[in-house]
Amino acid sequence: MRKKNEAGSTSNLYGTGSRKWVTHKEKNASGGKVSQTEEDKSTVLQFFSNGNFSMNSNLQTMSGTYRYDQNAKSLMLTPNGSTTSMSFEVTKLDDDELDLKAPDGSTMELEPQE
Repeated sequence: MRKKNEAGSTSNLYGTGSRKWVTHKEKNASGGKVSQTEEDKSTVLQFFSNGNFSMNSNLQTMSGTYRYDQNAKSLMLTPNGSTTSMSFEVTKLDDDELDLKAPDGSTMELEPQE
């Protein structure tokens, strides 16, 4: 089992072809727990082996490309039609958990959707 601050390989993100992740826990920059809304709970982030991603919820759909750098422990999501990317530090990645830290210090723990 991987420890915190250990980032697995890209294949941990997408499994055998694609993999869906759902938010398990969120914390704000101070480390306080963020209560998840029904919208948060319904959001699904899917990574594909071809470098594409999609994020779907009841209110919105977003798709684009991702770049994962295992050595730098960074994940960058670039929505289609956007010149701006969303960057995250990957603090943990294995087959059972994906932990992301945003530049503002907030964190998100995701689990694979069964």
